[in-house]
This record gives sequence, C-alpha cells and structure tokens, in this order.
Amino acid sequence: MRKVKAVIWILFLIGALSLNSQVAAQSFGKPSWLKPGMRLTYYAAAASVPGSFASLVPDPDGRYRDPVTGQMLSEQAIPGASGHGYTEVTLAALDDQTAVLDIRSLGLNPANNNSRSLLTYSAKVAAPDDAEFWKHPGRLAELRNNPAAGIAIYRMRYPMNGRTFNAVRINTKAASVVYDTDSGLLLFSSSVSVGASVWVLNGGASAGLGAGSTLLTQSRLLDVRQPAFPWTTAPPPTWFAQLHAIDLQGRVTIEVLSAGTVTLPIAGRIDLRGGGENWRSYRITTRITQTGGLPQIPTALDRASGPGSLGALGVDPQSLARLAPGRLLDDDRTTGMRTTVASADSQTVVIAEQGSGLSIAYEYDVRTGRLVRAQVVTTLPTGRETVEYRLVNPR
Repeated sequence: MRKVKAVIWILFLIGALSLNSQVAAQSFGKPSWLKPGMRLTYYAAAASVPGSFASLVPDPDGRYRDPVTGQMLSEQAIPGASGHGYTEVTLAALDDQTAVLDIRSLGLNPANNNSRSLLTYSAKVAAPDDAEFWKHPGRLAELRNNPAAGIAIYRMRYPMNGRTFNAVRINTKAASVVYDTDSGLLLFSSSVSVGASVWVLNGGASAGLGAGSTLLTQSRLLDVRQPAFPWTTAPPPTWFAQLHAIDLQGRVTIEVLSAGTVTLPIAGRIDLRGGGENWRSYRITTRITQTGGLPQIPTALDRASGPGSLGALGVDPQSLARLAPGRLLDDDRTTGMRTTVASADSQTVVIAEQGSGLSIAYEYDVRTGRLVRAQVVTTLPTGRETVEYRLVNPR
C-alpha cells in the first residue's frame, strides 16, 4: 500500500523542473483569479511496471552465493503497483510574495471506483506567479524551445472536460505538461521514468543486470472552486504566530471482519517551521506502538496552515462562535466530500467531512480557535480503520 501511495504522489513533482530554466526571474505578480481558500482538484493515476520479474537480494538462508563476497542471496519477486484518485490543492494563504499550498491525495477503491481513503498530505510554498499548479500567463508567453536541454514548446488548442483551451505544452524527455495560457492553470501532466537496474539470474546460476521498474504517471484538472468557509477571510488567532510545537496523543483502531479489533497507541508531535503573517508550515511525526515486541511504525508528513485551510491548526474564534449545528459548509461534487458543522456549543465546534468510505472530523476550542482533536475513519470492504488523536501541550 505504501508503494501505491508513493506512486500516486510522484506525478506532481515534474512541473517546475521543465520551466524554471526557461523563464527569467522577472516577477509577474499573482494571477487575478487566485484567491485564498481556492481549491484545485486533479484526477491522478500512476503505475509501476516491473522490468524484471525478480531480483537477487541478501538472504542468509538463500540458495545462491556471491562468488566475490561470499554473501548468500535469494530471488525476491518485484511486484507492480498502481492506483488512482484525486489530488486536492488548497491555497492555504496568499500575499504578494507567497502562495502557500496545502495538498492532499484521496485514493479511490479500485474495486468500485467509489469509496475514498486519505492517502497523504504535503505542503508547498511558492511564488504567486510561479507555482507547479499554475504559472502566470506572462511567464508562459516567454517560453521558448531549448533543443540543447531537450525542451520543446508547442502552442495549441487543447480540448478537455468539454472545453477547448488556448494552451502551451512543454515536452521533455521524461515528462509532458500542459498549461492554459489564459489563466496559467496546469491542465494536464504525464511522466515516464525508469528505475535503476537490478541484479537478476540469467538462467542457470549466473547473475547479470536486469531492467528496473518503469513508473508511469498522469494527472488531469477536474475542478477549480472557492469553498465558502467562514474563517477564510479572517486572520488566525494572535497566538498562532508564536506557536512552536504541539504534542499528539491518540490511538489507531483496526477492525477486521471475522478477525476482531486491535487498538494501538499513537504518540507524536507537530513542529512548526517557517511562516508568514497569517500562515505556518509544519511537520507531523508520529509513532505507532505495536504489540508483541514488534518495532514502532514511524510516519512523517508536511502540511501548511492558513486561513484558507480546512483542518487548520488555528482559526478565527469569532467565525467558530457563529456556526450552528447541521450547517452545510461545502459540497464538493467532484470528490463527493461534504463538509458540515457536526456539533457546536459554547465550548467546542466539530467540523466534519464525509464521503463514501471516508470521514474526517476536526474539533476546535471556541474560545481560542485552537484545533484540539482530529479523527479519520476509513471504511473498506474488509473492515474499518479509525485514527484519532488529541493535540496537547501547545508551546
């Protein structure tokens, strides 16, 4: 599963590499349509295709001996992996110098292409006129062919999603990206990359180098929208700028049909890094403690928090105080996720996202605007996984 998650995410790392060497350092300012809280949704698909069926790996109980080192080896199958889903790019904060992106990937169950799962988060900080998911039209207008670098520029009419765009395609040896030249939005991207060679058996007992796996990726813009969350236009609480770290305490509960339930403790922390007037970037590190003496499971991911975020570390308390239970905050027809006020009183407000197979809840302290609890529930045909934690000891 981890390999599938990584495969889905890699396809978004190709845009800036094609363009940065082609466009001068001149600043064009932010595009007029760019607003805090704006969300771009892409369909994403990726596959890792093995170039060899199996590779030789160290194994003290292996059948084969390296004649040079004497190390024992065995054959290990090289599996393929694939996955598809949505990538949501949310503009957490925006000013004249900085665009802050809070990004998450939602996986689709290949069995029914319906139920969702939360795959990963990431964060990016970019210039407002030069992000991976958009380029200012002025930058795109300056693109030129660069045969020495293997870069070809094509200007074209590009049909997609029932519309025809004025577009520019940038082709390199390993990737292709298409931008709308009127808005600057990334419309489409694809890439092909081949991994390192692996040691394989060449029949008999002799070894040689075999082909590595080929990674194929593709993404396509589906939707551009402005969710109307009430805190988007308000600054975060005053304590937000002085925050350095938060501890996490929680648990993960795994329920498997016909096999029972296992609950494991989670511990971790949030470390805040850089930031601006109303935003912060941060890293979440956690450790899941397994039973039976098994090693802990570590995880780490990066996020960004700002007025445009859903699930921000801190939001305007007055905006929270005005929320009423049952209020619909957003209905995303593309991903099928609905955001509502699950509960609200004088002390706490719970914001809930719900879609087929996936439920995410954020609980806030109304007085301070601080995020105090989060929960993610994923329902699969084989059971259910619940991850919940409290945010404690802010400092």
